[in-house]
Amino acid sequence: MTTHPSGLATLPNEHPDVPMRMEHTVPLPRCCPISHNPQPGSTLTVRYRTGERVLEVYSLKQFIQTFVGGHADGTRNMEAMVQQIGRAVAEALAVPVFLHAHLMLHPEQEMRITLTVKPSGETLPHERGRLRG
Repeated sequence: MTTHPSGLATLPNEHPDVPMRMEHTVPLPRCCPISHNPQPGSTLTVRYRTGERVLEVYSLKQFIQTFVGGHADGTRNMEAMVQQIGRAVAEALAVPVFLHAHLMLHPEQEMRITLTVKPSGETLPHERGRLRG
């Protein structure tokens, strides 16, 4: 197991030559000390195609707990939280990751956030044509 600066842990992929897609869905805790959002029933789904490493799922849940009451980097809103989690997972795995957050908010609202995050220095397939000129 390798622990990254974010606190996320990864495990070696024992068969990196076998294409595999991973999906982790975890409940989101109430993070905001004022609004108590997100409400129970909120989830975060992380999807990725495996490379040399796979995400250790319990460390994802522990990393999400660092956002309760406001993250150490000052993150206090749901959008920034999902972006920060995406960046950390992409960096830890060194592969692009897709995130979908389904947030139940008070009073009786829902918000869905979907994003794709690439690790530093990597270009996503839909961006490659733009870079050629």
